[in-house]
Amino acid sequence: MRPAERGRSAATLLHRYKLVILRARVKNELQHLCLNQGVQRKRKLWSKADSRCLRELSLRRWAGRRRDDLLRLMAMLDQQIVPLDEAVKAEAQRDKMARLLQTQPGVGPITALAYVLTMGM
Repeated sequence: MRPAERGRSAATLLHRYKLVILRARVKNELQHLCLNQGVQRKRKLWSKADSRCLRELSLRRWAGRRRDDLLRLMAMLDQQIVPLDEAVKAEAQRDKMARLLQTQPGVGPITALAYVLTMGM
């Protein structure tokens, strides 16, 4: 991978990472809203059926507003992360070392590319 490509790949990967961190914080906030109402779904909260439960949860005025704002924010972040996922996957497919790393069980394109860029392979 050439230095210019390396820089572009690193920027894409870093941008994706930052958005994923923001999405995780939004999900944590939504989970806290549910826990405060006595609803504990853990990872199931993000399934279609349980996310409907989250939307229908009876909350006070401002808590309901907060939930709606967080859900909109999460949807926006999801829309922004998808193309970055695709770009990172495409970049990992173009890199020889990233493809080699992906032959190891549990190593996907994002992890492989991050490793290649970090280690300078």
